[in-house]
Amino acid sequence: MEGEKEVAEYPRHFVETMLFDSDLDCFDRVSAAKICDILQCGATAHASLLGVGMRDLMKDGHSWMISGMSICFLRPAKAREAVTLETWPSGVRRRVVCTRDYIIRNAEGEVLVKATSDWIYVDVVNRKICMLTPTLATLAPAWAPRVDVEPAGRAPEKEGEPFKTKVLIRRADTDINRHVNNVHYVEWLFEALPDEIYSRDLKRLDITYRQEAIRGEVLESTAWLCQEGSKTVHSLNRESDGVALATAVCTWG
Repeated sequence: MEGEKEVAEYPRHFVETMLFDSDLDCFDRVSAAKICDILQCGATAHASLLGVGMRDLMKDGHSWMISGMSICFLRPAKAREAVTLETWPSGVRRRVVCTRDYIIRNAEGEVLVKATSDWIYVDVVNRKICMLTPTLATLAPAWAPRVDVEPAGRAPEKEGEPFKTKVLIRRADTDINRHVNNVHYVEWLFEALPDEIYSRDLKRLDITYRQEAIRGEVLESTAWLCQEGSKTVHSLNRESDGVALATAVCTWG
C-alpha cells in the first residue's frame, strides 16, 4: 500500500536506553530532567544522521536553538526499565520553525511519554533568527505524523505569594555553544517548588525558552500555585536585569 511505503521511508530515529537508579530524584522517580535529556539526545543524534546536526550547521556559523517543548507524562518511568525513544522531524511553520516529535515506550510497547518541540535556525555570530534553508524546510515530508499533544494554551492565573530560589550557573551547566544546556532549565524551574508540590506526579510540562544564559550569571527561579489547583506557573529570570530566560506551566496529578 502507498501509505505503508510512505511510513517506511519516513526519517525516524530510534534510541534504546536503560533507566538506572542514578536517574531517580529524591522522591524515587525518574526525573523530568532525565526524560528531557533523553529527548534532547535523541534529537541531536538524529539531526547529525540527517546531516543537519549542530556541528554541521556550525561550519557556516549557524546552529539549532530549541524555543519550546510540550511533554505529556502518561506513566512515570521506573528505574531498571528499558525504554525506546522514537523521534522524527514533524513539520515546519512559517519557514522559521522546525517541529520535532517524540514517543517513549517501554519494552512491552506501552507509551510512557509523548512530546513535541519547536526549533529555530540561528546565526550564532549575529545572534539572529534565520529563515530555514530549503534542506531544513523539507526535512519533514508532507505526510509526517504528529503526536496527539494538544497545543499549550494561555498560562493560568497565578494565586498567592510565589516561591523563590536562586541559582548560580556553573561551567558544568554549559554546552558546546557555551550556553546553558536546555535540560538544566528544567531542573532549575522546579527548584523553587516546596516538596509537597514537587512530590506529586508530573502529568505535563510546557516550557518556553526565551533567552540564553551563560556561565557566571545568577538566576532567580520563581513558581506560583494557580487558581486551577493542579497547575503551577514558573519563571526563570536573570537576577541582574530581571529578563525571563524560560517560562513554564506544569500540570500535576
